[in-house]
Amino acid sequence: MEEMRRRDLAGMAVLGAVGLTGATQAQAAGSDSLDALAKAKGFIGFGSCMGGGAEDFASSFNDSGVRAIHQRDCGILVCENETKWVALRPNPKEFSFYLADRMVEWAQANNTAMRGHTLLWQKTQYFPKWLMNYDFGTRPAAEAERILREHITTVCSHFGTRIFTYDVVQRHR
Repeated sequence: MEEMRRRDLAGMAVLGAVGLTGATQAQAAGSDSLDALAKAKGFIGFGSCMGGGAEDFASSFNDSGVRAIHQRDCGILVCENETKWVALRPNPKEFSFYLADRMVEWAQANNTAMRGHTLLWQKTQYFPKWLMNYDFGTRPAAEAERILREHITTVCSHFGTRIFTYDVVQRHR
């Protein structure tokens, strides 16, 4: 999987270098990163996701080659699964930010913006396992709202401005 991601990012770099992004030769001459080309076209930048090793998920972040390509061509990093609540919330009482924090710290050290993905995802495979059997009590809607508010507040407070934007709700179709 890491090799595929590395190949795909390298392929996008080649496309950017040959001008398929629509950038002029003069713009491309100043900087050849995909992020610089995207910004030259008026976009916020160019980014990609990396997986940091959340349980049951791949870890492209641990591949130094993937990190090197990302550092060279991307101005935005998105955690593949590490900021989803399946990775952040091992049980109803605690949060575990280790995997996401190390990716956020790497992004900061490499002058890369961070996008949070995703606070809530409707797809049950991205729910914490404990949530599937959670006792929501006699007022389930109120308890569900409390859990969601606590989760979103805790995550956004923890990361603060280190994450510049979030995918808030992802709906599976």
